[in-house]
Amino acid sequence: MEKIDRQSLDKNKFELLVVDNSSDITSNKFAWPVWARLLTCSTPGSYAARNTAIRSARGKLLAFTDADCLPDSDWLENGLEYFSRHHDEKRIIAGAIKVLPQNFEHMTRSEVFDVVMGLPQERYVKRGYGVTANLIVPASAFEEVGLFDEARFSGGDAEFCRRALSNGWKLEYCRLTSVVHPARREWKELKTKQKRVKGGQLKSGPVSRRIMFVVVSFVPPFRQFYFALKSSRLSFRHRVSVCVTWCRLWIVGLSEVLRLLCGGQPERR
Repeated sequence: MEKIDRQSLDKNKFELLVVDNSSDITSNKFAWPVWARLLTCSTPGSYAARNTAIRSARGKLLAFTDADCLPDSDWLENGLEYFSRHHDEKRIIAGAIKVLPQNFEHMTRSEVFDVVMGLPQERYVKRGYGVTANLIVPASAFEEVGLFDEARFSGGDAEFCRRALSNGWKLEYCRLTSVVHPARREWKELKTKQKRVKGGQLKSGPVSRRIMFVVVSFVPPFRQFYFALKSSRLSFRHRVSVCVTWCRLWIVGLSEVLRLLCGGQPERR
């Protein structure tokens, strides 16, 4: 909240919408700025919450980030400037996401993994999507192609981006619109994310795509090993640690795929 309050963009030019998606923490424990609007969404899932905000938003540009992300002070200003230079084109921009630990000198194994693998937004854009940890979308895009798929607990941002691209919208990476995402410190956080991602892959989308994700889930993470080992951000020991974590996550993902194929329901968190 402090990072939003310190945005360099004049507060008269933007509004802050915070969506409470049935959280365990009551909203009155936070000191909300007087210019923020608190919304509630009883439908489970982050994409249902985002749709609640979209329906209530008054602006022509909608900037999405997560509750644990820390936007740079010029995040909104740079995003607005970008669109002012391309106002005549149908564009969506995916901003940079810097994954950082609490302390580089004392990282947990999970933090090492998250720092190395991170959220490579630029690579995502090359694949045709961006994640909502840092995504700026014209309101007209939602009017044209529809809202996020509320049935998904994971992957709804990728599905929306691909739907928009198929309708003539462009997706571009913008390094200057940047946010910091804290690295996950605990193994259970990585494990939970892996299970949530598998649920999104296997329970939503075309049947052919679901089958593809099932098949891919049985393939050991050799490609991920390659990206980890070639990383220059950390020591060789840390890179090996990332490969070990990938092995553990592969087993978690495979177990989750088998559970879902046996009729289990996807996990929200």
